[in-house]
Order: sequence, then structure tokens, then C-alpha cells
Amino acid sequence: MIKTELFTKTKPLLSERVQKLISQIFSHNPKICIERALFVTESYMENEYKPTVIKRALGLANTLKKMTLFILDDELIVGNQISASRGVPVFPEMASRWISQELQTFRNRPERFEITSGDSAVLAEKILPYWSGKSVEDRIFGALTPGLREALDAGVFNVGLHLSKGIGHFLLDYELVLKKGCEGLIRDIERSLSSLDPAFRPEDIEKYHFLKAITIALEACIGFADRYSVLASKMAEEEQDEKRKKELAEISNICKKVPRHPAETFHEALQSFWFIQLIPHIDSDGTAISPGSFDRYMWPYLQADLEQERTTIPEAQDLIDQLWLKFNQILSLWKAEDAKYFGGFPISQNLIVGGIDRNGKDVTNPLSYMCLYATERLHLPQPALSVRLHNGTPKDFLLKAVIDVIITGVGMPALFNDEIIVPALLQRGISIHDAREYAIIGCVEPGFHGKGCCISNAAYFNLLKCLELALGKGTCLLTNKKVSPHTGDPVSFRTIDDIFEAYQKQVAYWVKQMVSIFNIIEKVHAQNIQLPFNSALISDCIEHATDYMCGGALYNLNGTQGVGIANVADSFSAIQKIVFNENKLSLTELINVLKNNFEENEDIRQYILNKVPRYGNDDDIVDQFARKVGQIYCKEVEKYTSPRGGKYHPGLYPVSANVPLGRDVAASPDGRRAQEPLADGVAPSHGSDRKGPTAVLLSISKLDQILSTNGTQLNQKFPASILKSKQEKEKFYHYLRTYISLPIMEVQFNIIDRTTLIAAQKNPEKYRNLVVRVAGYSAFFNDLGRSTQDDIIGRTEQRF
Repeated sequence: MIKTELFTKTKPLLSERVQKLISQIFSHNPKICIERALFVTESYMENEYKPTVIKRALGLANTLKKMTLFILDDELIVGNQISASRGVPVFPEMASRWISQELQTFRNRPERFEITSGDSAVLAEKILPYWSGKSVEDRIFGALTPGLREALDAGVFNVGLHLSKGIGHFLLDYELVLKKGCEGLIRDIERSLSSLDPAFRPEDIEKYHFLKAITIALEACIGFADRYSVLASKMAEEEQDEKRKKELAEISNICKKVPRHPAETFHEALQSFWFIQLIPHIDSDGTAISPGSFDRYMWPYLQADLEQERTTIPEAQDLIDQLWLKFNQILSLWKAEDAKYFGGFPISQNLIVGGIDRNGKDVTNPLSYMCLYATERLHLPQPALSVRLHNGTPKDFLLKAVIDVIITGVGMPALFNDEIIVPALLQRGISIHDAREYAIIGCVEPGFHGKGCCISNAAYFNLLKCLELALGKGTCLLTNKKVSPHTGDPVSFRTIDDIFEAYQKQVAYWVKQMVSIFNIIEKVHAQNIQLPFNSALISDCIEHATDYMCGGALYNLNGTQGVGIANVADSFSAIQKIVFNENKLSLTELINVLKNNFEENEDIRQYILNKVPRYGNDDDIVDQFARKVGQIYCKEVEKYTSPRGGKYHPGLYPVSANVPLGRDVAASPDGRRAQEPLADGVAPSHGSDRKGPTAVLLSISKLDQILSTNGTQLNQKFPASILKSKQEKEKFYHYLRTYISLPIMEVQFNIIDRTTLIAAQKNPEKYRNLVVRVAGYSAFFNDLGRSTQDDIIGRTEQRF
């Protein structure tokens, strides 16, 4: 029996090997590599006549067969996304148009990428012309009605992520490959193929093509690993250092074995896992391909190695550290406009530890600690480390591991509350066992290993814009353009309920527009970008012979996010007080003040900011407004069904979309000026929470979070000095226990001084390694745009 104390008393030091690898990986700016675009385009040209799902698999196979491979000095886990140690591939089949338009700007953006003039020329002259008119983006815009195109530009919602990028946000069944190997899965497919009979069941023709595509993809995965085996063997032959020669020979043996066959050792399991994690990032540019409950499915391999003395704790920790570095080699290329919504190279590979198992028992194990130690010491943005907490979470784990990482200021781990998330999932029809074993996809969205197609980042919905349109009779107060139905004349509004009624009608109208557009987006993806490799690792897809994107998964959900709940709640609070209770202004006069952006009415704005009850201070009046605002949005979203037959389900978080969404909103009754950012997640507006962090928790606990099953996000910021002593850590521990006792899904922290952030903004070269929590992910502060940096600086700095 391995004692947990071994993992809490002594934290292994960062090895010299890992320090050298850090220098190799981060010594250059990220690079754009065109190999993948070239090989996929080549394959499509050669196979034009074949079914789309077969073309998808052949494009992946051609890429894995021909792309440049390398093994860095000292690394023991191998596998690269592109031909350089850090950068991005290009996906012209997703969006050839914007890539063509922005090709010359990649070197000059905040998220800077290097690209050679030769590669630019090949993209512009050879690759992109082939995809013009054929890309997913082109097909989506071709399918939109004129009315839906106008709706896209109204500033009420954003669906840009999947207009021009792949469908990501999934949790594969890694354990399936670790136990069966790819050859075991191929044997399962062969049995399914033998049961097909297209003569009697014509639909079996499509099933045949799908199952053959999966076989092609899995065989390509085996071949990819074999190429690394050959490369490592060749390098071993040429290596002069005996220690490294043995390491390369071992890498060769491991890559020859996995993921072809089941893993037996911890090193084999890590390498097998990494190939399965890496290939979807080569196949498609969907983000948030999340490892999920890593400590749960990987611990048996480490436990066996330790018990049989095949490895030591420091050796195992060194392998974990190296895996963490591999996560940081994967990046994503964003359209400039979309990068405003997802600032800082987000890839959101969410790895979560702790929590309960299918029987409700705590599953914290030594590997849970080791994952936290890796994040604590490496101080890198990936993986997006999270922790599941519940009433039975061991104090030792929370106090000595979780809090120790939080106080480093890396913005991780995010904390998720089993006590509310599990019941919320149950009411969405998720089985009790699957609900208890949830993991997090991307930022804050609950999902299920190998069981769901949960497109959890489908859209961002501007709640405050709906209030503006309700007050403006369907007319945008920024542009004076009518963009939505007239839902009542403010002159006739006599009570706050009248405004709520108009607001609800606007929300209903715009949720319908949003869903209509996303249904088209999803259908275009399903027709053109099937994911046979992913489908091999999603429950029911092989059994039903149906692609992940076409409804083959057990659970089929689409998640859309409401943004700005605090602004709307504070706005209703202000209207109630200054219009209906105190008669300081008529509603018409207030609307005119908003149209003029509080010009010559700063006294009114200051009164709103300082005298009106505001969300985040445990004030029932405004907190109940917030609850109602959240309920209206959530209940509208859950009315709709996805093309795959599953429900739309709502979340309340923005990633960093609260900044660009705010640019589309005029001044609002909460005292916010025109085009300023919206409030972040379910947190109060910056500066509104004046009664401390516990009051914030109490306000947020009044939201009906049982409805927001796609997740909520609470950012809290504390100064770096606050958790230095044992007594302060104990206070923070009890604060977290309070959080667990309340119906709040998630909380995350920036432990950093405002002065440090301002200094980093002024002198970025001195703070190159500063990592901050942006939203549901962490990023290097210098990789963020100025407006997102300002938003983080402006968050309330809490104290106990």
C-alpha cells in the first residue's frame, strides 16, 4: 500500500531535464506550419470522388504519414503537432477566406505567429485557392438566410468560434485505448462491419463508409507512433551518450507498443495518452480537447509501477512534468476578430483531479497531488488544471495541495463543486453514474468521458443588449437602427414587471435567432467535417456506426453562454430605485441619459454607482433580480433541441467575450458607459462587490444554478500578500468550505497585486512568464490584448 504522506511531505524538485526542455520549447515565437494544410489538400485532390468521411480519414492519414517528426533533446514523451516545438497548423478546409485576408498580419497581432514568406506564398497560391467556396465558413454563409445574416451583426450574440473553426470541446475515452489498444478497437470495428447488410438495409452503405474511416484513422495513429519508434531507434544508433542512447531505445520500444497495444507501465500509459490527445489537434482545429479525470484513469498504472519498484516518485513526477510541457506545445490559430473573444492563445485542455466516483466515494489519490505539483512548479498555462471538491474532500488535499497551487498566482486550479453540479446534471437526464463521474470540458462545462458530443461553446449571448433593445423599442441605442421586434413602449411601462416582460420577449426572440444560426453551423460541420478518429473513442459511435458529429454519441448537448448577468441585475435595481421608487427620473428621461452616454449627467451616474443596491453584496433585492435574469435566459435556451437530437443547455460565463460584447452595448442603467466591457461570468461588476468575498458567494448562491448545466464562472482576485501565513491559509480553507456548502458550481482565483499587473502592462519584457487567470483558462499576461488586460486589472481585489 502506498502512503499518501509520501506525496505531501516532500515535493520533488524540478529536474534539470525539464528545465532544459522549457528553454527549448519557449525560446522562439510560435510558428505557423503549412505541412498539415498541404498534405490534407493533396489528399482531398486525389480522392475527390470518395465519401466525405473517407476523405476526412485519408487526409488525416496522409498528414500523419508525411509530416515532419522530431524528438527534442532529453524528452521522454514524444509527439509534435507541427514541424516546430511550438506553433500552429493551418486548417484551410475550415476557413480559407479569412486566412487569405489575414495572411500578412500574423506577425503583427498581439497573438503573434511567425511565418516564412515562402510558406505564405504556398498558402496563397496553391492551398487556399482550392478551398475557396468549399470551406466550412463559405458553406455556412451560403446557407444563411438574409435575415439570419443581419442577426449575426446585431451584437446580441456571437457564434464566431464555429463559423471558422472546428468542433472541439470533447472528452475522449482515453481509458479505452489504454486498456484495449488501437488494434483492439479495430477488431471491434471488424465485427461491426461483418453485421452490415446494405442489400436489406440501404442505410448500411453510409455505416460501412463510416466504420472504414475509423479503421483508416486508427491505423494512421498506429503508423504515426511507428514513425516515432523508427526515429528514436535511428537517433539511438547515432547517440554517443550512453544514458541518452538507452532512453531513445526505450522510447522506440514504447512507441512500437502503444497505442497499438494496451499500456502496461506508467510511461507507456503516458505516451499512449499523449498520442490520443495530440492527433485530434492535428485532425481538426477544435479547441478544448480535454484530458478530463486524468488522476482517475492513470493512477492504476503508476500505482503498479511503484508497488513493483519499476519507477520512483521523482522519476514519475519528472514524466508528469514533461507531459505538462507537451500540453503547452499545442496552440490554436484564431481569426483576428475571434481572438478578441478568446485572448491569449487559449487551447483549454482541461485536466481535472479529485471528486467522487460513480458510487459517490472520494477518489483523491497520490497522482492528484502530483498533477497539482506539476502546475505549481512549472507555472505554465496548460493544462487548464481543475479540481473537483465535495463535502468529503480530504482537508490535507485541499490545504496542502490545492491552496498551495492557488497562492502561486498561476490562476489554477479552478474549483468545481460536486454538491451542485451532480444534481444539476441529473435533472438534464444524465444517469447518476455518469453525472458523478463528470469531468470539465474546456473552461467550466461539465461533460462525460467518451459518452457525449457536448458542443459546449456554441455561442455567447449578450444579456445586456436585450435590455437595451427592450428599452429602445427594438432599436439599438448606439446606431439608432431597428434590429428586433417592438416589445413595448417605455412610456407605457408602469412597473419593473412591465420591463421584465419586454426584456423576456427580447431574450426569447434573440435566443431563437442564435439557435437557428447554430443549427445551420452544426449541420454544415456534420456534412463536411466528420471526426472518425474521435468517434472511435466515443461510446455508441461504433455500435451505431454513426459519426460523433451526426448523433452517434450517447449524450448530445449544445451549450450557449449568457453574458452580463450582473449588469442586467444592477440595471433593474437602478430602474426600480430611481424611476419607480424615488421618481428621480422618468424612464424616458433615463433612456435619453443612456443615449447620451451620461454626458452632463455624471451626478446621476455616481448616484447609481454609489447609492443603488448592487449585486455581489448579499442584498436580496438585487440578488433576486439576478436570479430572475438567469432563469429567463436558461429557460429560453432549454426549449430547443440540437440537430443531433439532444437539448440545448445554458451556461453563464463569457471566456473573455465580455470585453468585445460590451462594445456592442450603449450606456446602461447600472452606470456602465457605452461600449465598456460587460461583467465577467456570474461575478459582480468591477468595484460593485464592497462587502468582501463571502458576501459575493452568498449573492451568487441565490442564482438558480441547477438550470445552468453548461457551467458558471466566478473569478475572484486577491492580493499576493493575503495567503502568506498559516492563519491566512486556514481562513482561505474555511472560505473554500463555505463555497462547497453553497449551490455554486465554480470559483477560480487570481492571486496577484494590481500593481504587478500594471507594471507588466507597462514593461512586458520584464514579465514574460507572468501567467494570469483570464476566464475559464489561464494565459501569459503578455499574450492578451490591451482591453482584456485592462479588464483583469479592473477586477475587485478582495480581502478577508
